Amino acid sequence: MTDLPAQALWGQCLSRFVSGLLSCLVAAVLWGYVAGVQAAGFAWSDTGGWVNAGAGGGITVYPDHLEGYVWMENAGWIRLGSHTGGGVYTYLNTTATNWGVNRSGSTLTGYAWSESSGWIDMAPSGAGVSLDTATGQLSGNAWSENLGWIRFAGTAIDNQRYQAVATALLQSSGSKADQTISVGVTQTLLAVRSSAVVTATASSGLPVTLTSLTASVCTVAGSTVQSLAFGNCQIAANQAGSLAFNPAPQVVLNLTVGETGVAVPTLSALFRCLLVLCLAGLYLGHRSSKR
Repeated sequence: MTDLPAQALWGQCLSRFVSGLLSCLVAAVLWGYVAGVQAAGFAWSDTGGWVNAGAGGGITVYPDHLEGYVWMENAGWIRLGSHTGGGVYTYLNTTATNWGVNRSGSTLTGYAWSESSGWIDMAPSGAGVSLDTATGQLSGNAWSENLGWIRFAGTAIDNQRYQAVATALLQSSGSKADQTISVGVTQTLLAVRSSAVVTATASSGLPVTLTSLTASVCTVAGSTVQSLAFGNCQIAANQAGSLAFNPAPQVVLNLTVGETGVAVPTLSALFRCLLVLCLAGLYLGHRSSKR
């Protein structure tokens, strides 16, 4: 056998390396698709495969009904209702022009439609699909005569969790709900190197984040404020919003750090003190000059 020239051997090695690299990249992409992306917003059907709850605009939830589309890899588009105008609407599910998924609190009923696979029942006997009204997460099982069970949350064969999630939870007006923050504190006057507990709640029930705007004067960890130095301590309360709620207006809590029971004098207070001392000095000087 004649040995291959060095150039030919180098070409074969390079070709095999590139081929192997591409195979690895494809495998990594596929693994990420199943193990990562799927867990964020997907349902699963043994027959239809993965259902992408975020495709085509995703699932829009109104107080009494759903709208939008999802994509099933082996069945194509699945439409959630014939109505597309938002507002207050209840699907009758009696005609070819009035059908869809209704909502009553966290319970979903009615039918979705697939052009290739037919009707999908959201509340079949012994099962059904429910909605977490705080997070938009869907759970439970729907039934299709042609696709079988569609599971909205579960564990894949690689032990990765998957969960279908709505794109938005809107009011009948088509907008998210507003929310406000209420704050309170155990004490507004702190000594240096002491602490106070802040209570902060959002009208939405969502968690509130506390941060210090004056890190040199005070810090905050969780709900506990720790004073570091004399001055004005400012704690900001924020709630970033969710699928159902707009971000809340920021609330700033002002605390004074000084000696216990003694407020830290402001510039205006110091100015008044200096003015009084000056006037007193002038008065005493005037009296002594008359003697």
